[in-house]
Amino acid sequence: MKSSIFNLADLSLDKLSDDSGINIKKKKNVKGLSHVAIIGMSGKVGLTENLEEFWEMLLQEKEGYATISEQRRREITEYLKCRGADLPISEDRYISGTHLPEIADFDHKFFSISLQEAKGMDPNQRIFLETAWEALEDAGYSSETIKDNDVGVFAGVSSDFGVTY
Repeated sequence: MKSSIFNLADLSLDKLSDDSGINIKKKKNVKGLSHVAIIGMSGKVGLTENLEEFWEMLLQEKEGYATISEQRRREITEYLKCRGADLPISEDRYISGTHLPEIADFDHKFFSISLQEAKGMDPNQRIFLETAWEALEDAGYSSETIKDNDVGVFAGVSSDFGVTY
């Protein structure tokens, strides 16, 4: 396994210094604001399928750094072919990293999306839909319990996507 410039051992949250130069003032009991509760979470990181597996990987001081699999290379080629990219892709474009092991499986019917539309979707969009739904399930909600209710999903996503997904 290649070593990275980032090691888990370098992370120490015990001695965080505030060198930002930003002064944050806390306000108490601001009228008109309501509290927000994070009640469900989901995510896929590198070779892990969920946050529990990711946490276990961290506890074991492992890194998910690996070369991309042949299956993912074929999927990338097919995806880029559909998007009109110049093919073939040179070997050096397939970089090592913390790639998800699989991105092709997607239950398009569950999300009321046609197969044709699902095939043309950015893989990040499919993964977002899956993990957003998993976060709702993690919070204990089903489609019936959220129907006709005000429910919000707040999400974050990596922005370093490109031909290296």
